[in-house]
Amino acid sequence: MKTQQTGCVNSPSKLLDLRDCDDPSFRRQYAELESLQWASHGLAARLTFRLLRKDWKLRPIWSRRWEYPWAIQNGGLGRGLTVLDAGCGGSPLLPYLAQQWQDGLCLKGVDKGVERVLNWKGRLLHRIGYRPVEGYCSRLNRRIEVLQESLDAMSFRAGFFDRIFCISVLEHIPQDRQPGSLRELGRVLKPGGLLLVTMDLNGRSFAEDAERLVMASGLSLVGSLDYFVPRSLRHSADYEVLGVVFTK
Repeated sequence: MKTQQTGCVNSPSKLLDLRDCDDPSFRRQYAELESLQWASHGLAARLTFRLLRKDWKLRPIWSRRWEYPWAIQNGGLGRGLTVLDAGCGGSPLLPYLAQQWQDGLCLKGVDKGVERVLNWKGRLLHRIGYRPVEGYCSRLNRRIEVLQESLDAMSFRAGFFDRIFCISVLEHIPQDRQPGSLRELGRVLKPGGLLLVTMDLNGRSFAEDAERLVMASGLSLVGSLDYFVPRSLRHSADYEVLGVVFTK
């Protein structure tokens, strides 16, 4: 397995660590992301979903309190970069980056499920003020373009992106299609670029899973997997969360 060491005290490729969530920068960034996501919906929609107690991608998923700040802080973002959110769904990540960087980043997203909010139900919800990031990024912010595409067959030319984020997406792809998706993400990544992936693990070795991802992608792992997190400081649910940084 190829690895590339960095100057970080702790490797960027690691398990979710509750100690990170206590960091003021993690707290601040997640609060801004959460606020941005709720603010994109009208008052009627917010009240409706609170009363109905539906998920609709608005209910907080607490592992995101680690995943989003971890990805942003390890992404090495800078002006002039082209950024992809792969499997963007209802994520507030692209609008957050647009807000923080203004016109400094070229932002694109892909998600095969964009059509879900373009049907009659999506249009009805949009009328009452429900504006999910998925499918409406281009309307909410001209600096964001979202395409309805599968991760294993994207239309971008090779080496198009400087940074690719893939947050909690791979575990929702059938395992036999994951290698193809990773190879496609590697194809559209520029040499020297970064691919940041988080995924849920169910009782498997995080080192073995990370090695499987690296082998499938053909990319190099940034840092080392020799990062120990005490069990009491990991994800408290019945699964682990792994963050891996690749380079090309």
